[in-house]
Amino acid sequence: EAGNDAGVADREDTVDMTIKQETSMTIPEQTMQFLEEHIPDLAEPAFKQAYWQALASGSSVLEVEGNQIVEVFPDGTRKLIKQIKQAIPVTPDMMIRVLE
Repeated sequence: EAGNDAGVADREDTVDMTIKQETSMTIPEQTMQFLEEHIPDLAEPAFKQAYWQALASGSSVLEVEGNQIVEVFPDGTRKLIKQIKQAIPVTPDMMIRVLE
């Protein structure tokens, strides 16, 4: 067969069409607890990086200052978005019931 497609397999033949079954991974409880204990250690630097990366890319970010939600812009200016209620201090293992 002559032309532009000569010697080229059909696209269907070059794509792996198999569906792989997901395997479930079981993690021992002790390992899970160890990893969960370190989430705050990993989250803080990741959050800071995302915050500064957003500003560096020209986007604004929202943050809470006292009882206000404030939009922060890359040039450092701030814009009040909303007044909010005072935060409720919590401790680990504390249970809070929200009444609607």
